[in-house]
Amino acid sequence: LHKERDVGAAETNDSVGSGATSWTNLLADEAQKTEADSLVSARARRALDPILRAARMRDCS
Repeated sequence: LHKERDVGAAETNDSVGSGATSWTNLLADEAQKTEADSLVSARARRALDPILRAARMRDCS
């Protein structure tokens, strides 16, 4: 019983180790995506700003 538990623990440690590396890779990918998205959204915001401002003025009046 103890031997089985030790084997399970070793497997868990291995999976945690490989999981950690894939997790950091995932975070790095996500950071790059977010950076790209924010650049796109900044451009989109600049393009939409006059349209949104006009719509707001029309709503207020």
